[in-house]
Parts: sequence; C-alpha cells; structure tokens
Amino acid sequence: MKPTGKSLKVLIVEDSEDDALLMVDELKRGGFDLVHKRVETKPGFIEELSRGWELILADYSLPLFSGDEALKTLNASGRDIPLIVISGSITEEIVVSLLKSGARDFVAKNNLSRLVPAVQRELDEASTRKTRRLLIEKLREKEEQSRLFFNSANEAFIPLDKELRFIQVNPTLECRAGFTNEELRGKKFVDVFPNIETSGRLTKYLNVLKTGEPVAILNEKTLPPALGERIANLYAFKVGEGLGIIINDITELSKYEKRLEALHEHATKLASTKNINEISEASLEIISTIFSFEFMSFLEVQGDNLVGIESRGVPLTRNRLPLSGKGITVKAANTQKSIRINDLRQDKDFIRGSTASLSELAVPVVVDGKTVAVINSESENLNAFT
Repeated sequence: MKPTGKSLKVLIVEDSEDDALLMVDELKRGGFDLVHKRVETKPGFIEELSRGWELILADYSLPLFSGDEALKTLNASGRDIPLIVISGSITEEIVVSLLKSGARDFVAKNNLSRLVPAVQRELDEASTRKTRRLLIEKLREKEEQSRLFFNSANEAFIPLDKELRFIQVNPTLECRAGFTNEELRGKKFVDVFPNIETSGRLTKYLNVLKTGEPVAILNEKTLPPALGERIANLYAFKVGEGLGIIINDITELSKYEKRLEALHEHATKLASTKNINEISEASLEIISTIFSFEFMSFLEVQGDNLVGIESRGVPLTRNRLPLSGKGITVKAANTQKSIRINDLRQDKDFIRGSTASLSELAVPVVVDGKTVAVINSESENLNAFT
C-alpha cells in the first residue's frame, strides 16, 4: 500500500550526494514527506544516532566508512533503527552476512524501485517491535508492582494451586503464621492448617474452585491456638486454575469493638451510681475491663488526706496519705494533672506499697475545680502505661 504524505526521518550514509538525492527522490515519489541528512564518516554517524532518526540507508562501500561498520556501530549503540544497505554490486555472501548481522534489507542502486516497499515493510516491522517492546515493559512494570504489593501488603495473601498446595506466601503471612515461604511452598493448605477442615472453610474453598464464585468468610478464627489465635475476614477467589485467599486480620479491631461495648455498658452503670463508693467500684471495673491493668485503686480526698476506698488486684488499705506529704497519687491530687512514671526506681516521690511495682499512672478526678479523688494504676512492668 502506497503511503500518502507520511513523515519520515531518514539518515543516509553515503559519500555521493547525487546517489543520496536519488534515494530521496524515490522515497518522495513513494509518498513520504522526508526529513533527511547525509553523513559519510563514522564520527558523523555516531553523532546523529541520538537524534531520533526512523530509518538508516547505508551505502556498503565508502572511502572513509562502510555499511558494515555502520551496522556494527548501530548494534553497539543498542538503538532499534531499521538499517537498509544500499549498494551498487556486492556478492550474495556479503548480503547474507549483513542480514545475519542485523541489516533489515538490501537494495541495489540499479533497482531503487524496491526501495519504497522495503522501507514501508521495515517501518511496519519497527512499529510492531516497538509495540511489543512497550507491552513487555508494561508487563514487567505490572509484575514489579504486583511483586511489591505482594511483599508489602498489610493483608496476608495466599496463592494456592488447584490441589490447594501453597505456591508462595507473602511476608505478612510468614510473620503471623510463623512459617517461611520455603517451608510452606508445595505443602497442602489443610496439612499446615487443619482447622480449615474442622471449621468448614475447606468445603467453601473447594466450592470456589468448582464454581468460580468468590466467597467472604467473616469474623473467623484463622490460626490454631498454638500459633496465637487471630480473628480475620477471609476472601477466597479463583486465580487461574487455583485459589487466592486474602486474610484481613481484624483481631485488634475486634478487641476495640468489645472494649467500646464494655465502655458503653459500664458508662451506663456509672451514670446510675448514687455515692462515692458506687462510683469508685464502677470506675475501676471500667478500667479493668478496657485496659486490663494489673493493680488499681480509687482514693478519695477526705479532708487533708487521700484514703483508699476501692481496689483491684491488690488488697485494699485504708491508710491515710497526707496531701502535704510525698507520693505519686498525692502529687496528682495537688497538681490536678495526670502523672505517668515509666520507672518508679528513678522517682523520688514514689512510696513503696504492697506490690513490686515498676511503673505507675495516677489520674486526678476534678469536680468544679476541686480534686475529689485519684484513680491510681500500677504495674510490675516498666513502661506499662506508654
């Protein structure tokens, strides 16, 4: 098919200006709108290679250069520019050698009528090669993105073959399950996690393989207790002939929701309290349920003293702590600010009680600008309240 006004940038390696013009005229008659330049030395050729030429026409034999050298130089540059050798007379063996080395075609100077079809064919093939190269680059980019996603995803992802054997696992699952990719690859899913059969999940996974219909399994216990039981939402879907499973760990979210439910329940109870003793009991119950602190006490301000009236995890002592004296709780009451001590061994105000506490949190209860009580929590661990 004859091109109509198609633009084309041609680099011509030729020592004869007349021969170069014959090539240009032939291409223009063939319908090409040309931008062209002639070079006849290797330095000139190298300089032009980076300037976006779409086609190279190279005479085989030049006084200072040759088509063979031009081809070798082009190959060394790594640029995909079609090169067609143009020559008066060369042997068939040389033509074959040039084509094997990467020349796209050979056109004799006495038969330039072949030039336009040869050029059009090579331009089409160059376009195909470019498209293929771009597709390969896109595929590699997608593969790299998939690899990065697979390795960095917060959710555990398990690709299984059609027999539900591990193909590989991502680092998230390795971390949570305690197995390495090498340990799991090739093993049957049910052999590693037998609870998928007893929980009924195996039947659902097999149904996904059979029907191709994805399934969501919500609020499921995903690991055996020996590995640290977790709560997760599971999403299974068909991948090729195998199965993909995404495990969205919601253990912490589930704990948070339970804490919110407990907070609502105890807040309702706290609202119905009638005296300081009921307030202290409800307050410590809320804190114990939500935060699971080890040792807690509720101290009321009575005159010039703090007096314990409720406790959890530690025997209740009704010792009076003078507000004029030392102690973390006394300091919190006087400053009306919460005080957190990460290492009680380093605090001069700490007064040793009945526990071997290493950290403490004291929170004052202030009503109408006046401290009425202090809620105190202690732990035998350092930095327990950070």
